[in-house]
Amino acid sequence: MQSRDLARRLSLALLLAVSLAACASSQPALVPTAAPDSAPSAVPADTAPQATSPSLPQEATAPSVATAPTADATAASGCAAVEQLDPTTAEAQAIGAAFLRGLPSDRSLGQIDQLHSVARLGEWLILEASFTQGEPGVIVLRQQGGDYREVASWSGIVTEANQMQSYLRAKAPGAPAALFTCFTPKLTHFTFPAPGAPAAPAAEPSAPVYVDQGKLIARHGLDDLTQLASLPEGVLGAVLADQATLLLVRERSVERVRIPDGAPEPVAALDQPALWGAFVPAGPGRLLYAVAVSEPERVSPFGRGTRIGSYDLATGEARQILAAPEALELLGITADGQGMLVLPRGQDPAFGTIQIRSLADGQLIESLPVQGEGFAAVSPDGRWAAVSSRRILDAQGNAADELLLYDLTARPPSVRVVALPNPGAATGGLWAPDGSRFYFGYGPGNIYALEGSYGLWALDPQTLAVTQAADVSVKDTRLDGISPSGTIMVRSVMGDEAALVSTASGGVTPSILPPSALMAGWR
Repeated sequence: MQSRDLARRLSLALLLAVSLAACASSQPALVPTAAPDSAPSAVPADTAPQATSPSLPQEATAPSVATAPTADATAASGCAAVEQLDPTTAEAQAIGAAFLRGLPSDRSLGQIDQLHSVARLGEWLILEASFTQGEPGVIVLRQQGGDYREVASWSGIVTEANQMQSYLRAKAPGAPAALFTCFTPKLTHFTFPAPGAPAAPAAEPSAPVYVDQGKLIARHGLDDLTQLASLPEGVLGAVLADQATLLLVRERSVERVRIPDGAPEPVAALDQPALWGAFVPAGPGRLLYAVAVSEPERVSPFGRGTRIGSYDLATGEARQILAAPEALELLGITADGQGMLVLPRGQDPAFGTIQIRSLADGQLIESLPVQGEGFAAVSPDGRWAAVSSRRILDAQGNAADELLLYDLTARPPSVRVVALPNPGAATGGLWAPDGSRFYFGYGPGNIYALEGSYGLWALDPQTLAVTQAADVSVKDTRLDGISPSGTIMVRSVMGDEAALVSTASGGVTPSILPPSALMAGWR
């Protein structure tokens, strides 16, 4: 299973999944493109950015004939001549409304949710806006009488300096250069390090570290395995606390293993047999552990309980915080760092509250009204909760699957519905380590089973914009960890096939993860 033939098979399988995902969608979206009646482009057709599907926004590649403007060229272009309109004025709003009226009937962006900037030079304008449907966009307009005709637009994530400006300039060759060289986007969706700064080299995929069959293994490639330590059997949960320390959950205790020694040291005893365990970061130098335990029926009607505790990385000490006779899912810590966020789980996958419990003694502090069904994922800073949900449409039980974003710092928590470009559902999900994006699998089907794949997608919690992060099949998979550099492990639930996905570049590297393996971290 670890041969180079498998690498080729996995690569072909991933390519086939991408092709199927591209064919599965048909709704247009705002992607880098020139308007049909725009002036002829200076870019040959075979070098212009292409999207694999009109409904899946893609990262575009800047045309090779365009060059990044230098600081001298920018100064010489006369930025003072570019008029910066206040986007809140009636004039700027009227320009935005005129742009929407000019869109073809088969291309709807809804309404302008927020106009971020409008710049004008002569008869040419550049507009940056967020919409109620689809992604934010930067649009080049040309005024003709009372109309504003779209000439070019961009809505993909910027991956190199001046990429967007160069692309738009090539698509609108008649527009003055200063309109582009003097344009600074407001949204992080479109920003990159300052022009002239060297682009950071693409990071190599991090090596996943996992526990399997009594071994701690780092996998650097399909055939490159490093055994880091020998471990006892019966591991039910694991995490790399640091590069030299592994924490384990076993049936009767939480244990520490020094790498490469492999000898377990109990750090916290469990009063009931463990079923499985998980670990959650809880600020600098601290981890929380949550262990599902088997409870006597006289204590818990469903035979399930939860033990939650903390582990101090500096002292190596652990203490139990909470022993609950119910199933609780540990989601993270509160924005102020004083409480932990837990989700009561029952037989029904639907839920209605997220609890705030004291980090000192586990006592209930507050119950937040957060409704969903399926998964809930809290951002590292404790502010956002991304939640899957099903909205019942009629008496027959037909439902629409939704992705909701709650602000847990508001009282009561505010909720927004994330607009997804195609019918389907978001499944699973992981937050970027810095909380800037929420990554999720997305495809046709529902929250319980996808029937196809639109790929791995990213949500910006500030703007509610969603973009495709990578063309990788997410059908019959789960997202099983994200590295500090943003590499996501996408693993099959049907076998040992897996993929390492770079959220920085969208690159997909085939990998292998045995079905019995427990992800522990990255190295």
